[in-house]
Amino acid sequence: MKAFLILLLALAVLGRVDLDGTDSVELGTAEQKELEITSNPTTGYMWYMLPEDTNKIRVDKITGEYEAPSGNLLGQPGKQVFKISCTEECTAGDKLKVKMLYKRPWEKEPGSVKTLEVR
Repeated sequence: MKAFLILLLALAVLGRVDLDGTDSVELGTAEQKELEITSNPTTGYMWYMLPEDTNKIRVDKITGEYEAPSGNLLGQPGKQVFKISCTEECTAGDKLKVKMLYKRPWEKEPGSVKTLEVR
């Protein structure tokens, strides 16, 4: 049973798109994917995911879910995991934009901005 659970966890992680290495995501109509990006909320910074067209792109939670690193080093970054889906309004050939802001909640300007293209 333990081996089965480990296999399921591995498959879930392998099915994610690593946003540290790409600026585009392939997403079909009514399809959902998990996207992950390196984050270190102990510094106050978190990623916020904001789709330009909320009628076509859905994000379960704009701050995603944080997964702490497996090591025990102080200040070690983990991953923020986002669940994103394309609604029934998506059509083949759509090129949609999702803006990601890496910022502290109390600051107006983000420390970093990343724009994803969702196809």
